[in-house]
Amino acid sequence: MRRQARAGPRRKESGYVHKNRLLDEHCQTIGRDPAEIKRSVCLFADVEPDASKARGKREFLGKALDDEGRRNLLFGTPQEILDGVGRILGGLDIDEIIFCGLDQHPERYHRFDEEVLAQLAPARALVAT
Repeated sequence: MRRQARAGPRRKESGYVHKNRLLDEHCQTIGRDPAEIKRSVCLFADVEPDASKARGKREFLGKALDDEGRRNLLFGTPQEILDGVGRILGGLDIDEIIFCGLDQHPERYHRFDEEVLAQLAPARALVAT
C-alpha cells in the first residue's frame, strides 16, 4: 500500500502491452533476447461502411468479451480500422497482424487489402480465418 501511495495511482495496461511486458520479463528471467521472438497479434476487423451493421457485428462478437475486448473489435470504415490498429498497437513492436472476422466474399477481401492493408505496408501479410 505504501509503495503504491508513493508511486501514485497505477494506470492499467492494455492487454497487448501487458502481455508484451510479461514476455520481456520472462525472457529476462531465462536469459533469452526478447528480440528473437516474432510477435503477432490477432485483431477482428472488416470494412463495413454501414455504421448500423458495423455496430451489430461488434455487439454480436462482443457478447463474451470484456470492455477492452469489445473496444478492440474493428468493424467500420477503413479509417476507423486503421485508427483502431494505431490505438491498440501504438508503441508496440509487433511483427505480424492477423486479421480475423473478414467477410468471406473475394470482393470484400480485395477491398480490405486495398483500403486497409495497403496503408499498413510494409506489413502486407494477411492471414484471415
